[in-house]
Amino acid sequence: MNKYKKTWLTAFTVTVVILLLCAGALALVFNPQTEAPQTDTDEQVKKQTEPFVSIEDNVGAVSFTEDQLTELCRKIFFQNGCISDLKLDLKEKEKIEISAKITDADKLMQSYPELSGYSVLLSLIEDKKLKIIGSLVNNNGNAAFNIDSAKVGALTVDKALLSPFFEEGDFTAVFDVPYNSFEITDDRLVFYGELSPIFKN
Repeated sequence: MNKYKKTWLTAFTVTVVILLLCAGALALVFNPQTEAPQTDTDEQVKKQTEPFVSIEDNVGAVSFTEDQLTELCRKIFFQNGCISDLKLDLKEKEKIEISAKITDADKLMQSYPELSGYSVLLSLIEDKKLKIIGSLVNNNGNAAFNIDSAKVGALTVDKALLSPFFEEGDFTAVFDVPYNSFEITDDRLVFYGELSPIFKN
């Protein structure tokens, strides 16, 4: 009797184990617990295929905002204390608009003796808002700033008066790169590959 009982218990245990294994196998088939390899969502795929729209994301490009350029130009022109309220605005088609005030005509002529012939004009425009519109032009393969027009109110200012400040020296050096390596876009000046030496100092 004990032998029969032992055989029955063994058979029962084996049967239970087999049933549990079968149930586990079925559970894996119909409800897998292992994680499937993750695939990119539509949003991730879209993000990967979108072109760069931010200038900062474009490798090989360095950009400067209007505010950054204005601050740089203020440092250039405020050294002698003759010009104030300077602001630079970037326009389309490589146009740049600059507004400023000549605050001390006498000091300006002391710094730039070649302006002495404009003493009357300088006295007339002193402390008045000067508006200059210029463009970036190709100067023997490099970019340079060229004054298109300058006015104080309705009064036209001779370009020769402003040339020493804006077409020579440190200001035009801001744009001293190969002409095809920059553009004005989205209120930024963007240098591609080449960077003006003035930014490296």
